[in-house]
Amino acid sequence: FFLKERSKLGLVDIATTQWNIGSLLHSKQEDDISCGLYVLKMAENVLSGTTLEFDMSQKDLNDFRMYVGKCLLSGKVSSFQEDITSIDSSMEQFGEMSTDTGSSEDVHIQTVISVDKSICDDDEQSTLEDNTSALGDNVGNVRYPCAICGNEFTDLQDFLDHMQKHLKEIKKGKKAAASTTLCNKKNSKDTSTVNNQSNTKPARYCIFCDKYCLQLSRHIQLVHKEEDRVKAALKFSPRTKNKMFSQFKKEGIHLNNIEKLGKDSHAVLERERISQKDSVQVMCDNCNAILTKKAMSRHRATCQGGSSKQINAIPAQFFIKDNDVSESFVKNILTKFTKDDIGKICKSDNLVKKVGSILWAKNRTKVDQLSQVRKSVMNDMRRLAHAYNFFKEEVKKDHPLLLNTAADMFNRIFFKDLQEAVCKYTEVGDQYGKTSFKLKHGLKYALYYVLKKSAEILRAEHLSKFSIRVWIQKSKENLQKKSYLYKFYRDLKLCLDAV
Repeated sequence: FFLKERSKLGLVDIATTQWNIGSLLHSKQEDDISCGLYVLKMAENVLSGTTLEFDMSQKDLNDFRMYVGKCLLSGKVSSFQEDITSIDSSMEQFGEMSTDTGSSEDVHIQTVISVDKSICDDDEQSTLEDNTSALGDNVGNVRYPCAICGNEFTDLQDFLDHMQKHLKEIKKGKKAAASTTLCNKKNSKDTSTVNNQSNTKPARYCIFCDKYCLQLSRHIQLVHKEEDRVKAALKFSPRTKNKMFSQFKKEGIHLNNIEKLGKDSHAVLERERISQKDSVQVMCDNCNAILTKKAMSRHRATCQGGSSKQINAIPAQFFIKDNDVSESFVKNILTKFTKDDIGKICKSDNLVKKVGSILWAKNRTKVDQLSQVRKSVMNDMRRLAHAYNFFKEEVKKDHPLLLNTAADMFNRIFFKDLQEAVCKYTEVGDQYGKTSFKLKHGLKYALYYVLKKSAEILRAEHLSKFSIRVWIQKSKENLQKKSYLYKFYRDLKLCLDAV
């Protein structure tokens, strides 16, 4: 078709010239005249209804070649079809979308717009006339609109330089296309992940001045260069210095999370990197880094380095220190419980934690038997939590709990319910869940001593609230209280012995 049209103008002898399909899409042909770029320009003139006679300087040819090449690399030009018959149908379809009159500049704009709209997934039904109506009277002022970011250029070279910036990102698939020229849709087929994530760098908390800074390392290095820790960090090599500055950032994140948890125990915690999924967050007790539980094992290897120090993962609920229990108890006992109902009781109930803390403090000096001591303490805490779980089921039948803690088991009015709970807990059930009136004697003996130890701890805690002076000044009242406590302990012992 193109050779015939050009033969009519006397530009080429169709009898002696053949189209070289094997050459590059935008290279010269064998006759040095039928360049693929000339053909594209001729097609543009045909579609615009202008004359087929045109002149192109070497500069125009180079600019046009660069433009076509950029479009091919950026994936905005459809692949050429092998079947020659499909070219006619494509030309007819494009001719229907194009206007009959207008300058070559207008046709160029319409071509870019049509390509732009074709890659909009949800707008394939729109016609070119509907799309161009959005531009209105400004059509003639727009020459090179970028379909990736929406910027518009009147100069070709500026547009080519701009497109060069997008090429590498588009090839790697890391660049999500922004708003197109005419619609607010996204060019990318899957931009849900990219668009939900903000590319804005979050401000970090500075531990030296209590301010939030976008460039924390630069801020510390310029503003707090007189601080002793900053001075020491600046003396080291760049790699060591970056690690120390990273530690400053982690400390700031930790302080910010402590403040958040103080206001709301279920607050979303800040971390260094955005997580794709909502997973359990833990803190490294060595560097205060906030990580997922799955990533903690990998972090432990890098954070520990050549040190022999044991690194533990602390759940979010233990970020704030509890004055009633030691830090060693939290790391070695509380963080090891599973996330079932019994584990939650062990980690939240004050009496269960108090009993476990005292048992741990009593035996933790046995360094060679540390794992056995940990298992023993955790087993005792689980037994007490199981007993409290059965106890709650019994009490709910008759009356509500007073304190809603395991300490309710040691209230006189609930001793009968405690007996029933211990019996149910220590009975053996068959495969159908029915009780067989057989006892787990080992469990019952172990539970007896755990309950007895818990009662002694409650008694000591109650007595510690009264000073010696008060006992001397109000001897009568104190004696009554003392006798009451002994009677309580005696009744509890009789209750447990009866079970």
